[in-house]
Amino acid sequence: MATDPPPADRRDGQEGNEEASPGDGTPERPPSGDDTDDTDDALDEGRLDQNATVINNFWAKAHLSDANLGAGGRRSSRAAVGRLPAEEIEVALRRFMAPAMFAKAVDILRTRHVVVLCGAEESGRWTGAIAALAQMNLKGDGVWMYSPATPLNDLLTKPPFRPGRGYMLHDWIEAGLGSAVSRFELANLTRKVAEISAYLVVTVRRDAQRRPFDEIEVAWDRPDPGLLFDSYLKGIDFPDAECDDLRRLRARAVEAATPGRVTRLAEQVIRRERSPSQLLAEVEDEVVARWFAGSIQRTDVLVVCVVAFAHGAPERVFERLLARLVSVRDQFAAVQGLDVRREDAQTLPRTRASWSREHPLITVEAEGGAGFAGERRVVFRSEQYREQVVKALAEQYGYELWEPLREWIRSLADDNIDVQFQAAVGVALLARVAPQEVMESFLDPWAAGLMHERLAAANVLALMCADDESAPMVLNLVLIWADNAGQERAMTAALALATGVWIRYPTDALNWLWYLALRGQRVRAVARLCLVLLFRQAAGQGEALTVVRLLVGLVDEEMTGRGGTRRTRTALDAVVDLLSAESLEADDPLPAHLLITSKEVAGPLGTLWARAFASNAHRAPAVHALRRTLQALDGREGAVPLAAALGASVWSALPPEWVSIVERDLRRGLTGSGEDARLTRDLVNALLASVRRPGRHALGLRPGHAV
Repeated sequence: MATDPPPADRRDGQEGNEEASPGDGTPERPPSGDDTDDTDDALDEGRLDQNATVINNFWAKAHLSDANLGAGGRRSSRAAVGRLPAEEIEVALRRFMAPAMFAKAVDILRTRHVVVLCGAEESGRWTGAIAALAQMNLKGDGVWMYSPATPLNDLLTKPPFRPGRGYMLHDWIEAGLGSAVSRFELANLTRKVAEISAYLVVTVRRDAQRRPFDEIEVAWDRPDPGLLFDSYLKGIDFPDAECDDLRRLRARAVEAATPGRVTRLAEQVIRRERSPSQLLAEVEDEVVARWFAGSIQRTDVLVVCVVAFAHGAPERVFERLLARLVSVRDQFAAVQGLDVRREDAQTLPRTRASWSREHPLITVEAEGGAGFAGERRVVFRSEQYREQVVKALAEQYGYELWEPLREWIRSLADDNIDVQFQAAVGVALLARVAPQEVMESFLDPWAAGLMHERLAAANVLALMCADDESAPMVLNLVLIWADNAGQERAMTAALALATGVWIRYPTDALNWLWYLALRGQRVRAVARLCLVLLFRQAAGQGEALTVVRLLVGLVDEEMTGRGGTRRTRTALDAVVDLLSAESLEADDPLPAHLLITSKEVAGPLGTLWARAFASNAHRAPAVHALRRTLQALDGREGAVPLAAALGASVWSALPPEWVSIVERDLRRGLTGSGEDARLTRDLVNALLASVRRPGRHALGLRPGHAV
């Protein structure tokens, strides 16, 4: 994974390290430039964990709706950085159809070693880049993907390229650099990549560049959608009765134009899970379109609005939300001088049968469903209807509907967590057809609002990250919010980094969360909670070792060759938070859970403990965290070797002048009185074994005894 830290000159606060003298006291932390009390709202760890659990459950399913010709790109739950395995490349290229400019792109890549594919969103640039690299007879397994936020200068100063390997920088974010600077850096990068004999494909959106990159740029366009559809169905025999529907499906594929949508439709035809006529009805939005074209009243539209943005709500909650939307609409109508009450008296649903049996789009489900088990829930009759209804609302209605609807949707951010999540799903679906509307009406106001609104914005962004096409845009927006966009937006950025952005761009998320954890009090309080959340999620996904190693590098960067400042102390505050964190999956402290599940983590974890031990202000809480970790290990199989490995790492990373003081405090902290402090002699001796030198003595207790 590429490491893409925020530029050092944009970090606020003084830089420096705590003084190295072990006898010096630690002064009180002075207030930072943006320290103010967040008295209007607060984010506690439990609330954040609950919110993240809902998002993670969604990511486990990795879908917003069934893949069809509706808006949206490839859906994925994998990281968008790191190595793309050969088997995924094979799947991507299975039905690749080269557009006219593909030969030119391959020729430039072969001769110059770098090519820029510049095209519109969902034009097949991602697959085109993979296909071009596949023509290079690459060495090694797979292609290496860089984060869209990777500065070209990082690749220039620390070239990670290896001869014969393939690399891709997809949907590259220029990070505000001018075109001339980008062209200069890319020219230098091209020379370096060619010298190493590696291959790099950079893809950008068409409007991302004002001037072309001259001879290494290719203007990318989509392949013929009709021919692409035909290539999937070639050689497959269909009954004559289905041929007419297949021709109509092909026509819709041509209208859709984007390779991803055409591919998904063709794959559904091949799987034969639904007949061509059923697929055609879904693709053409036949049922939804017919309903909207019929004789419907204003209140009919309000009913489907509630289902679209609070899907699956229990009937009692649905009725409450509908009443609230009607009230908001009435207040708006009064201001506008509209008379809607007479119509409402005749058309508002009077009985639950109005949606449980009589409505063509919505119905009720009996028990089941996340968060609403045991109650009848109001849902759409088909999964596709939700996306289609949101699209129809965006395309067919204007100010009179959307102004009260915006206010009502924004209010859902302060409802129960299940309604909050469903509102976020609805807004994420709206972002597929009206991204600017979502940005201006929801994301930006929520990001600058109270904590529950910031969580709502983070939820929407996390859901948008499930779409390969929108994920780079989310990353770009979050990085803008993280840097010089105000405290509230910075806190929203932290929340988004710890959820969907972390899953897609793990290194970016960690680096920018660390940056935010070193800012003023309000921002860093949220960022530190989010760091702990990221740490927990990494443990659950088997990525803890990578995260801890990166954290060691970030901490050491703060502590290298600088005098004692509040910035370093703030960094060590974050370290102690992580060492004291609880595991989500077990009752153990998180470090103990990591050691039990991965022995390799003992090395970098011990280094983090050593950094905290070398601070007078942080030693006591770090010792307490270590004692709790050892207590969780005590009595488990393999606990003694784990303690020995952890101790060896601590003592090897601790500066010599601190060894005697830390050893003394550890002996006191690990062998103190009280039931909570009791640890077996074997475990404590194993931890302290690596520090013994001539003249030092063991604790003097027999193995197996408690101390």
